Amino acid sequence: MDNTDRQSLFCALEQELRTAFRPEAGGEDNAWRANVREEARLREELNAQIGRWEAAQQGEGQLYAPSGIDAAWSLDELPFGREHVEELRRRLRELDESFSQTILRLIDSKGLKDSECYHRARMSRKLFSKLRIDDHYQPSRETALALAVALELNREETDRLLLKAGFSLSESSVSDVILIYCLNHRIYDLDMINEALLRFGQKALTKQESTGGARALMGAVIGDVAGSRYEFDNIRSKDFQILEGDCEYTDDSIMTLAVAEALMESRTSGKAFKDCVKAAVQRYGRAYPSPRGGYGGRFSAWLRAEDPTPYHSCGNGSAMRVSACGYAAESLEEALKLAAESAEVTHDHPEGVKGAQAVAAAIYLAGTGMRDKAAIRSYISERFYPLDGLQLDKIRESYRFSEICQDTVPQAIVAFLESKNYEDAIRNAISLGGDSDTLAAITGSIAWAYYLAWSDSFPKDMDRLCKKVLPSLPEEFRKTIRDFDAFTSRNFA
Repeated sequence: MDNTDRQSLFCALEQELRTAFRPEAGGEDNAWRANVREEARLREELNAQIGRWEAAQQGEGQLYAPSGIDAAWSLDELPFGREHVEELRRRLRELDESFSQTILRLIDSKGLKDSECYHRARMSRKLFSKLRIDDHYQPSRETALALAVALELNREETDRLLLKAGFSLSESSVSDVILIYCLNHRIYDLDMINEALLRFGQKALTKQESTGGARALMGAVIGDVAGSRYEFDNIRSKDFQILEGDCEYTDDSIMTLAVAEALMESRTSGKAFKDCVKAAVQRYGRAYPSPRGGYGGRFSAWLRAEDPTPYHSCGNGSAMRVSACGYAAESLEEALKLAAESAEVTHDHPEGVKGAQAVAAAIYLAGTGMRDKAAIRSYISERFYPLDGLQLDKIRESYRFSEICQDTVPQAIVAFLESKNYEDAIRNAISLGGDSDTLAAITGSIAWAYYLAWSDSFPKDMDRLCKKVLPSLPEEFRKTIRDFDAFTSRNFA
């Protein structure tokens, strides 16, 4: 769906939400809702008739049991017209089905393969296998809805499926009004639905299985290490030996791990996140005082201060260290909030905060709901930086070294958007020249989230690069990476 179609959908949804939540909704704008209510009334009436018939059967000594319904039924005894009998018989047979059995029956009835269904629903093969082998599998509400969309069910069919899992749709919920609108208008593009939900401040239906246990922080660390060799000796080509020669971690990796530790400390202790960031950044900075490339002058003074205060920086340090916020956030709104707080302890200039938020948002969207890179580009362009017209080949021609967010973050995001895989993203970033370790750390953090989320197994290029870098890191770094993996696994369980 192109940008014009997107905007049309968002405008329609905005009108729909205004209509749904005004004090007295009515008129033609609300006609479809009246139809939905009428359908619900008819369903209730039908269920009541079935109940009366069941009671009559029980009164005659015929105990009702769905599994034996064929033997119990007599067409002449039913209080319905003959044209309804087969439909009722089918529905009553389905009463015995579990959620898993219902999904598998619907897949077969629509002539789909399992893989087609779970790919459409943005489910991993591992998660879908649980559904297939366990008749008592209990999905999350979001998974149930994603499967309804993947199977292209209408509103009534979706209602019946949700009931199997103990859920329902509510017209008093913003997210449900959006979903009902999409179902009624046969909009089954899950990326579009997720984008619409996120635009209106709701959670996406599909949040890929957590990157916890998958070395999430390595996306930024590998990029940093790979780019370190070229920070002061730029190469304007993608044709180079990656992670060969004089490569090592810099302040970008150190501060990435510091923010991750602060986030874990804040969540487990209940302390304010900004206080935890301040303490962790100072601790890591003092423990590793002389990384390759060093620290900036004002940041070095901040590290040594007894009571450090922000120094109104718009430097890209806020953006290169933020990846943990994008990975650990449970919503886009939380990703933006955490990113702002992680930046403000030092980089409280609006551009410094914006850079951190743009990166955290891109990570969250890349790994949780937006498979379409054009949608990520559109969101970043509207909310943070205009990316339209930015292309790597054009950037590369004139790009120069810069350490401020507004000259680093947009370029790093474009390097991800034009990539084919994680390694390609890192090569894109380094080939721009400039502050290559920071560019690659930012690009790498986004690309890691994206390519891990949309792969059925751990991507081979990511695994190979990770095995090269991870053993070379200090044990404290490796422990923080392991701890963060465990933390995010619990966070999204």
